[in-house]
Amino acid sequence: MKKERILLAIGLLLVTAHYLINSFYPLPDFFSGFLIGTGLGLEIIAIVRIRGKGGTICNKKQEPII
Repeated sequence: MKKERILLAIGLLLVTAHYLINSFYPLPDFFSGFLIGTGLGLEIIAIVRIRGKGGTICNKKQEPII
């Protein structure tokens, strides 16, 4: 669970770093897309790993939607 939290934190930092850096220094489109894409990819990987292990963030049993 600790690795997933680290991946999630790094992903969030990459996405927010893009906006902070871009506000002071305009980034090229390639670098901007690379930061956002890598950050979102890490976040998705972390969420899939958390869901795949059967653990939930709030430790509640999930009921079916239907």
